[in-house]
Amino acid sequence: MARQREYRVLLSQKERKIIKRLQRRASSSNRRIRYSIILEADEKRCGRARTYKEIASAAGTSVCTVISTLKTYCSEGLEKAVTPHRSERSNTARLKATGDAESKDHCDSMHCCACGPCQVDAVPSDAGNGSDP
Repeated sequence: MARQREYRVLLSQKERKIIKRLQRRASSSNRRIRYSIILEADEKRCGRARTYKEIASAAGTSVCTVISTLKTYCSEGLEKAVTPHRSERSNTARLKATGDAESKDHCDSMHCCACGPCQVDAVPSDAGNGSDP
């Protein structure tokens, strides 16, 4: 038996139009899927409440994603629902916040020096031509 829906979505025509426009312009597939979930969950569109499984199938995602997206949409609004969230304790969240990952990768891979532009192991132009000096 399908799980009873806890979160109801009733969109006006204007809201549907806005969400569709945002979905088309979304920069990440994660956001597009979450907009799709909200549009698929709209009870006014099909005249009945669709199950989480039906919404997940139509949006191409899991039931857990559908439930968490609809829960956030109903409690905190559209922007929070479509914005991916990271745990503050995760390593990627800390590195992105401080920029340490980018600066460390850049310096390690490019052999940076303070006296000039980055150079990767410069090879003299006559090296490798087969003649010894």
